[in-house]
Amino acid sequence: MLPRARVVLALLAVVTAGCGGTHHALRVRVTPVSSTEDQPVQIRIDGLAPRQGVWLELRSTDANGIAFRSRAAFGADRQGVLDLGRARALSGSSYSGVWPMGLLTSMSAPSAPAFSYYRWGRAPRRFVLTVSSQSRRIASTSFVRRWTRVRYSTVTETVARDGFDGTLYAPVGASHERALLAFGGSEGGDDGSWAERFAAHGIPVLYVGYFHAPGLPDRLVNIPLEYFRAALEWLDRRPEVDPARVSVLGVSYGSEAALLLGVHFPKLVHGVVALVPSSVVTCGIVGAGREGGLTGRLCLGSPWTLGGKPLPHTATLNNPRPWDDARAVIPVERIRAPVFLACGGRDQLWSSCPYARAIVARRKAHGEPTELHVYPAAGHYVGSPFIVYEPGSLARDFFVPQDERGREDLWPRLLAFLHGDRSP
Repeated sequence: MLPRARVVLALLAVVTAGCGGTHHALRVRVTPVSSTEDQPVQIRIDGLAPRQGVWLELRSTDANGIAFRSRAAFGADRQGVLDLGRARALSGSSYSGVWPMGLLTSMSAPSAPAFSYYRWGRAPRRFVLTVSSQSRRIASTSFVRRWTRVRYSTVTETVARDGFDGTLYAPVGASHERALLAFGGSEGGDDGSWAERFAAHGIPVLYVGYFHAPGLPDRLVNIPLEYFRAALEWLDRRPEVDPARVSVLGVSYGSEAALLLGVHFPKLVHGVVALVPSSVVTCGIVGAGREGGLTGRLCLGSPWTLGGKPLPHTATLNNPRPWDDARAVIPVERIRAPVFLACGGRDQLWSSCPYARAIVARRKAHGEPTELHVYPAAGHYVGSPFIVYEPGSLARDFFVPQDERGREDLWPRLLAFLHGDRSP
């Protein structure tokens, strides 16, 4: 994890609190004053009147000049302290309940097109926090956040030259480090912008597309597991990488591939991360957002092959024990590497929690430990833990704020697993 800055920004101001004309010294603190986009901050205000009601407004302009803002009402405690780690956002707010980072995460761009999200750019971005009481501004301060402090390099590979389509993100100066092969789900293609976040935490990551990309099939059907093996072997040869400490990470449909790689290529895979997973090989599809994709569920055969032969698959969804072909169950007990799972109890695309629990049960029966994190109120997008605290992100989600809160909890746990700090 990135080291936490110990710098505290304090704004001291003598103001009229609006309660009987009493004067109070307000102190607004944001800790740390400089942070990266996936690092939480603490917001605290001292010197308010007991139980005083205030509005907090947060504003920032992204690299494209789009203005983002959020606004929430709070009440100070009996000591005149407002700590967003403990205070509930009240009615009329951008969010409700106690949420330490809710003011930042719930920011939106009301004057921008729908689903606009915050562009960080290269320069640090300034966030201005304003405190108001009785329709009057009584204090303000600012802090800065940026995409990352870590420099990293990229290497792009193609199917024609190297046998796979992908991009390596490696911290500058990395040598013989724990590394990661990562891939997404039914969206297809090489859209691994989130892979940069792993590089920012010292983990070289090779993100690959495995269909719907140049030189690859346009459908998620009959994808050779040997395709991923070629990527793993290429990654092992990189000077930044320790070949004895390479994990694989798959999200949604990609979780099947991640688990299967752990089963069939144990010498290459030393850790498996399966987010919002399936415990069985499901149907091959056209792909998300295209006709016959996840919503249409047009079954096109097996999504994966091994040795040129399609792997057994099931046409039934949300059943860890498929009745049409029991061989579709992935033999996860054969994975000798540590396994990390996360699921959403309100997953709207498939039953990731029953699937995840089936993986745990099967491995436990064979004495293989598994780390599982269940988020009962979250949906499928809890499986994107690398996107946290990002202004505008909630507008593109189905279940909010449950997914975001789950991601905030999951992200440091995932980093700890990948760094080798694994739960028993």
